Amino acid sequence: MTFYRLDAALGDGDLWHIGDIAEVAENWVFDLLDRAPAPLSLHAPVAHHGAETDFSIGWRSFMFMSERARQAVQATGVADDEILFHPVAFGNYTPSQQFYALGISKVQLCVDEARSEWSPCYYDKGETPMSRGFLRLYGAFFELWIDEAKVVGLNAFRLGGAQDAVIVSDRIRDAFAAAELTGAIFTKVS
Repeated sequence: MTFYRLDAALGDGDLWHIGDIAEVAENWVFDLLDRAPAPLSLHAPVAHHGAETDFSIGWRSFMFMSERARQAVQATGVADDEILFHPVAFGNYTPSQQFYALGISKVQLCVDEARSEWSPCYYDKGETPMSRGFLRLYGAFFELWIDEAKVVGLNAFRLGGAQDAVIVSDRIRDAFAAAELTGAIFTKVS
């Protein structure tokens, strides 16, 4: 199986931008969404009213997916224990379809450090990874490769050491392509 880092295609013209999820605006922890046993009803503002896309990343790295995208991903057979879709209401905007915030429950320490090019995360005096809201060991990836042996059988997971990075299988990437969904880019990492 081939894996890809899932990101938003930000350079494609005048696209909409989603702000913070109101229920978690004061911290960067994904746990509220990722560890929820059932879908939560969430609220977020649209920060810029550009062209609506099927996939978007909000200000604090929360990922949002349209109903069309949700249906395409669920048709791949991805289990609820990998991706949970939380309905999102936009108080200042009425989208063309329902949108969801993604809860990604799996976190895998699987960076192939020998093949990847990365910088460590530096902290100010007195700071720790947890004081920043979530564990971050990697400051930036210039080239990211994962060890596939550590993610056998998974279709979606957050990257241990950089939990704002979401990795998906070729099944999910292929579903996006087949449904002609907009707003996402996939960068090969295996």
